[in-house]
Amino acid sequence: MVAHARPRFRRLTLSTVFVGIARELRLLAPVYVARRPAALSAHSTLRSLLHELTQKDDPSSKAETICTVLVAHQTTPHRLWVAILLRTFRPMIRHVFKKLCGGDREERLALLLASFQEAIRRVDPVRDPVRIAMYVRQTTRRGVFAALGVQRDWEQVGFGEDADETPDARGDAQVTASEVLRGIPDLELLRTRTEHGALWELVQRQVAGSEEEKLREYDRLRRRRKQLEMMLRNHELVAQEAR
Repeated sequence: MVAHARPRFRRLTLSTVFVGIARELRLLAPVYVARRPAALSAHSTLRSLLHELTQKDDPSSKAETICTVLVAHQTTPHRLWVAILLRTFRPMIRHVFKKLCGGDREERLALLLASFQEAIRRVDPVRDPVRIAMYVRQTTRRGVFAALGVQRDWEQVGFGEDADETPDARGDAQVTASEVLRGIPDLELLRTRTEHGALWELVQRQVAGSEEEKLREYDRLRRRRKQLEMMLRNHELVAQEAR
């Protein structure tokens, strides 16, 4: 019998993220032509738009174009606009990532990218267009630092952002750990705790979509794993008290 080698998956790093973004932008170039709003009529191709956003030294023109892309994303959401904005703010994302500490490196990056996507969804591109880059940076930083703070608190105390959604173990002491782990997906998810990068590998096996979709699923599974860990911890405490 021939042993099959374990498939190798790309680690979630800044390099792999932006290599994926570059590939996605090449694939989405025709989509840009089809979806381009009138406000971007000066850029008939995606290449022209990216040059404006990443190469030109005219801050006011660049800020105006960023706002136009933000409006397009907020009114007609599409992974095209997310990819464009990720490429535009690549220097900012790299800079903020260097400031993050605590937790797993891949989780820090996933939280940063999720915070950035939330920022471009929420920031107001009309209020103060000239300083739009500053608002995106500030909103991203606040989001990721808050998320990391919650994560550190949960690791130290045993409770986190999902605590209110988790059933109180004292209310149903008959529930056992085996019942919590009844679903194979949850069991597989818990197994990712013991191997660095295992959660990202699980996402790559399960999600065949874009980098944005993979990151969204990574964040969802990370939250679910924390919820399961807390449930098991509560059941262990109840079992100890019952002895």
